[in-house]
This record gives sequence, structure tokens and C-alpha cells, in this order.
Amino acid sequence: ALGIALLEYLKGKRAFVFANTHHTPIKIYALSSDYYTPASVLFDKESLKPLYKIVYNSVGESMALIVAQRCGIPQEVIQMAKENLPEGFEGYFSARESLEAYIKEYEQRIRELEEKRKELDTLLEEQERKIKELEEAKRREIKTQLQRIREDFEEFIRQAEAQLKSQKDRKRLRELFEERFQSLEEPQEAVSVGDWVEFMGSRGKVLEVKEGKAHVAFGGVKAWLNLKDLKKTEPPPELQKPVLIDFKKGAPYEINLTGLSVEEALTKLELFLEEAYSVGARVVKVIHGYGTLKKAVLDFLSSSSLVVFHREGYPKEGGAGTTLVYLRKD
Repeated sequence: ALGIALLEYLKGKRAFVFANTHHTPIKIYALSSDYYTPASVLFDKESLKPLYKIVYNSVGESMALIVAQRCGIPQEVIQMAKENLPEGFEGYFSARESLEAYIKEYEQRIRELEEKRKELDTLLEEQERKIKELEEAKRREIKTQLQRIREDFEEFIRQAEAQLKSQKDRKRLRELFEERFQSLEEPQEAVSVGDWVEFMGSRGKVLEVKEGKAHVAFGGVKAWLNLKDLKKTEPPPELQKPVLIDFKKGAPYEINLTGLSVEEALTKLELFLEEAYSVGARVVKVIHGYGTLKKAVLDFLSSSSLVVFHREGYPKEGGAGTTLVYLRKD
């Protein structure tokens, strides 16, 4: 009674309460309360071991009689104990059994919904794959047909040019052909900020788009390019899955880029700096060796918004083949 009174008092104060009890009346009170949420920890009756899981809107069962029976206490003693249970236990057991049935039904529905979700995810992935395959097949077919049309037009143009005496007329005919043929080509996919694009064999990330041009970062090099000269592409393979860098307390923060291409190295370096900055690192070491890769790394560091300054490593730090990078503080 005192416990329930205290809980009612704290409820009136709108207090945050965490209470632990074995008193059955208090458990039953919590079940019917519009303020408190009862909870219990799970226990394996077979092994008599805790499962270290918590279940809300449930009251725990006393294991005393079960443990006593497992330990060999005579059955008649167990029965007498049940007959002498305090008043209110009957209501408690009824409420607990009802709740357990509800919980089992709820968990079963959760499992069924999870299975349905997995099935739906699989179907969606399959549909997306099929759509991509159809789009790719369509692009290939359009490209093939366009190539055939171009070849036919080229032959026609050659025959027509042979009939024209004026160089100006032949040039005008060629321009007209190119203008008409371009109108037949597949519309270019729109390029937006954050997209990866390809230009002359190099892959870069779009930083800004305006007035028919895109500002693209190719590693440490940035350039404004005409949108019509860019082709959307997939991110580099190393970016399709997040790269997690384990910065352990007290361990040196460094990355070794030797042996990588410039594009691979700068991509990994960008992720490394972002992760180092996010965990509060202030100084990191970059191992790049010499030559082209070193120049590309230094150019990238000079343009990075995360870098305050950088310097060449001292002999004991790795010498000219390494760079110490000092990250900004917010």
C-alpha cells in the first residue's frame, strides 16, 4: 500500500520514476496505470538462466516455486506453498498469463511482418534490377540504331558531296547533317550536384551546376566543364560501400596511399580526413611516397576545407615521403 501511495505521489509531481519491486500488488497497479509502464526481464525456465532481455508492458513471474521444485523440494510442499500464496496472486497470475499470450501474439506478428518486409525488399530489388536491365538494353539498341543511321547518312553525304562543286556547299551539307543527327541522339541524362560524372576517361564528383556548366572535382583538381561534355557514371567502387577507419585511442592516425592510383588515393584520403575530423583527431600522417602521387596529395590538402596547414614529415616521421596534416577545430 505504501509503495502504491508513493508512486501515486510521484505521479502527481510528474516525476520520472524507475522503480524495482517484487510486490505483486504494485505490479498489478502498474499494469492498469496510465502513467507507469511495467517491464520485466526474461528468464529461461528450462536452464534457469537469465536471458538479459527486457520486455515492456509485462510483469515478471516469480521463479521461487520453479527453482524449489527443480531442487527437489517435495511436491506436497510446493502445493502447500501455492495454497498459501498472498491474496491478489490469483489476479496477478491471470493478468500475467493474458499478457504473455498477448506478447507471444505480438512477437509472432512482428516476425511475420519482418518476413513480409524481406520479401518486399527482395521483390523491389528484383524489379529495380529488371528496370535497369531494360533501360540498358534500350540504350544499347538506340545506340546501335543510331550508329546504323549515321553510317547510312555518311554514305549519303559522301555521294552528295561528290555532286557539289563548292566547298562552302559541302561544308553546309555536313553541318546540316550533324545538326539533324544530333536531334536523333538519346537525350542526355540530367546532371545534379553530388552526381559522379565521366570526362575524357576520368571520373569526378559534381560540386555545383549553373548556366549549362558543372564544377567538377577530379580528386584534388577542380574544373568548370560544359554539361553536354559530361556523362553520368557510377561512384568509384571504393565509395559504394562506406570505408570505416578504426581510430583507436592512443594509436597514430595515419594512412598509407603508396601503390594506389591518383584517383584511388585521393578518394581514400578524402574519406580518411573526414573520419579523422569526425572523431576529433587534430594531426594525422599521410604516407604518399614521391612523384606524381605526392604532388596530387599536396594539391588536394591545399584545397581541403578540413585542413589548417600541412608540412613535410621530419626524418624521424618518415621524411619527404610523408606529410603531417593539421585539421581544423570547430
